[in-house]
Amino acid sequence: MLAAWLVAIGSSLPWAAWAAPQTGSSLQVLIAEVLARHPQLAVQGASLRAAEAGVEGARWQFYPTPSLSVENAAVSAGDSSYTGDKQVTILGLRQSLWNAGRLSANLDRARATVLLNSALLAESRLQLVMRVIQAYGEWAAAHDKQKIYATGLVLHQQMKDMVVRRVQEGQSAPSDQILAEERLAMLEADALASGTQKQTAMLKLTQLAGRPVLEPELAQRAATAHPLAHTLEQLLRQAQDSSPTLARYRAIAQSQASLVAERQADQWPEVYARLERQFGNYSAPGRAPVTRAFIGLSTRFGAGLSTQSSIAEARGQQDAALAEIEVQRLGLQEQVMVDHTVLVQSDARRLALQQGAAKSQLVQQSWDRQFLSGRKTWQDLMNSAREHIQLETQMADLEATRLVAFWRLLAVTDYEHLLTPP
Repeated sequence: MLAAWLVAIGSSLPWAAWAAPQTGSSLQVLIAEVLARHPQLAVQGASLRAAEAGVEGARWQFYPTPSLSVENAAVSAGDSSYTGDKQVTILGLRQSLWNAGRLSANLDRARATVLLNSALLAESRLQLVMRVIQAYGEWAAAHDKQKIYATGLVLHQQMKDMVVRRVQEGQSAPSDQILAEERLAMLEADALASGTQKQTAMLKLTQLAGRPVLEPELAQRAATAHPLAHTLEQLLRQAQDSSPTLARYRAIAQSQASLVAERQADQWPEVYARLERQFGNYSAPGRAPVTRAFIGLSTRFGAGLSTQSSIAEARGQQDAALAEIEVQRLGLQEQVMVDHTVLVQSDARRLALQQGAAKSQLVQQSWDRQFLSGRKTWQDLMNSAREHIQLETQMADLEATRLVAFWRLLAVTDYEHLLTPP
């Protein structure tokens, strides 16, 4: 079964090569809860169990088919063909001796259906994990930006109060107060937007987890991104080996190949043996039971050349599934390469932002001193404060992007270990 195969692959991957994420992080807890409660997985699980039952049914087709026939004849007095017993019972067994591989192809197709449903279940799990990761990243960015905006609002409120006093003392024009109020209002709008983003992300997580998700539990054990210990080539190989989407299309191709074999077998007659035991006889009453054995041929030809058409259809579906495997492989490769590039290049950008923020802080402190000495205006102070806030919010967005990229890579390359409940 594909589920066991995926577990085996996940167990064989070099998990230790990853820098291990924080054990039991709030992200891992949410992932475990979503996979335990989401109804979509219950639907896929039921489909998988139905497919497994189909395999059992296909196996039973190799066994003899029993039959029972009981008939009572009501005839007219002058019917010379029915002068014997009024009831005839026939017990029978029919066993296929040769069917050109039709039963084997039917069993293979049932097994491929199990692989397909296993892949669909794994794919649904992975899609839910990706949704949790994305919503968690949105919350993390908004959470960090709200703290930045809270500090910025305090600073801008202080500067606005200062400008109001300067206007009242006649040291600044009324337009300066309007500008200060505008800057404060813009920052409040940004803070409200980040609050909306945070609440939206938490609503998404609540919907996925099936319970209220509160901010303290997210912040207490917040997940982080870690340095990569794998090369891009290793990540690509692991992603392809673990991909449930690729497994799904391989199962579809396998199912269509089995259907081709099954349709081809329909072109040949089936050789069968039948054994009968008859009780009663319509022609002569009171006769002892008789046993008969038959060897026969039966055909499954369709109307006209419909069998050939069905073979061509199945082959076309198989070719389409094989082609789709390559399409999905390229899409998966693109996803891995993009997330890998984000992580690799974000290191340099994070360093630049950290240096910029540190220098901006120094500039802001210097301009505070120069303002007191009359060499800088209050507008310079507000501009410096705004630039520092912008750098810090860019840093928050970058960290959230790194977080999402890291966990997405972990999800597609080391699937089973990521989903292990903490």
